[in-house]
Amino acid sequence: MFNIRSISSQLDPLQLGAFIQDQYNLGDQISVQLLKKGFNDHYLVKTSSKKFVMRVYSTISSWNILREQKEFEVEFMDYLSDNGIHVTKPVKTQSGDFLSSIKTIEGPRESFLMEYIPIERYEVTVEWCRKAGTRIGKFHEIAAQFQSNNRRLEIDLDYLIDHPIGKIVKYQPVIEIDHFPNVFEEVGMLLRKKIENLSLSDEVFGLIHGDLGLHNLIYYENLLHLFDFDLCGYGYRAFDLAVFKNTLDFIGRGTQEHQDAFDSGYDSVRTVGNDEKVLLDLMINAIHHIWLLGYWITFIPVLGLEYFNGSFDKTLEFSTKKLVAFLEKQKLKS
Repeated sequence: MFNIRSISSQLDPLQLGAFIQDQYNLGDQISVQLLKKGFNDHYLVKTSSKKFVMRVYSTISSWNILREQKEFEVEFMDYLSDNGIHVTKPVKTQSGDFLSSIKTIEGPRESFLMEYIPIERYEVTVEWCRKAGTRIGKFHEIAAQFQSNNRRLEIDLDYLIDHPIGKIVKYQPVIEIDHFPNVFEEVGMLLRKKIENLSLSDEVFGLIHGDLGLHNLIYYENLLHLFDFDLCGYGYRAFDLAVFKNTLDFIGRGTQEHQDAFDSGYDSVRTVGNDEKVLLDLMINAIHHIWLLGYWITFIPVLGLEYFNGSFDKTLEFSTKKLVAFLEKQKLKS
């Protein structure tokens, strides 16, 4: 008989409920349901009067960050909440900690509890984009003051370009990308060369969200909330802006009027310099698409090829078209 390692087990809701009752002072009546399965799993926790979300971190080797990096994330969320940025505020255990450890079949998995924010439908208008730009500018301003004794990953060019391209090349035989790995490698070398020629100040680099698309923005009670900080780290602020702008484009709200409104809101808090604007253009047209494809590919060990090829086809088409157009444009310039 073979012993095979598990990489992403699903926890029993009843046992997880008992664990939550032991760790948190939430009362006697608790129900737990799986909310979302992904790199990290999320469970909806209901008491007699409130709702919470429990995140259980994955142990997948390509996604399993150190405990201190998880501590950083939760401390950052708590700091933002205390400083006027609306987020899903983490809840401390009865012992005063944010993280707690669960013994599972694949080994210990850290977890934490946070407040639940319901998702409300909203229209992505020009004025909404202006407000979003202002709020994200304020987020970057507040985030710059955060300090922690814990380390966090760097969202540098290795993270944004080299590592994703490596994943794309590795999985090319089993996913529907055809000839595109050669395009990605060519674009990656071109991007590094262009960025090396920019005069970027230290101010363009700071603590960012890391995946600040519309899917991670919630409008609740007329306030814009940011959530899902598991990709936060020290990186180019332009990357946050590019993710937002590209998700606008993806849903058909990437008009110049929408983009200008967002820029106006952001610039009212923080000015984007000329070289940073060049960097932002590279992020929008190429770097974010490379990162996004590599990011989605990492889901394959957890959710399977059928999920990838079924749910990812629109994103794959959107990003690869943008990358090919970017490369063709650069060739015309040379």
